Amino acid sequence: MSSSKQTIYDFTVKDAEGHDVGKVVLIVNVASKCGLTSSNYAQLKELLDTYGDKGFVIATFPCNQFGGQEPECEVDIRNFVKDKFKFEPDLYGKIDVKRYSPTTSPKSMEKDIETLLEGKSL
Repeated sequence: MSSSKQTIYDFTVKDAEGHDVGKVVLIVNVASKCGLTSSNYAQLKELLDTYGDKGFVIATFPCNQFGGQEPECEVDIRNFVKDKFKFEPDLYGKIDVKRYSPTTSPKSMEKDIETLLEGKSL
């Protein structure tokens, strides 16, 4: 990656053979004890079911910085989502969120997902 890159939108990931991976990635923070947990995970699953076979993936990053709404460890979070919402998210380690509010709805990003899947810029 070049140091001249300014935002995540400027990066392209290559596979082991050096080819562009070509996936649209939604990076989202998640919490299992938030008032929006059920609707957000349901929307994430819906987006993945709709666009997953078209090169769309969701990278979920748990965050405990908004009122302690994600106190669980990553293994427990994965099991919670698998049991309650019937899918296994691409779950990563806990982070502190630098952007977007915890009330941002995953489904509200659908138009951007479609735009990126069409190969257009936001």
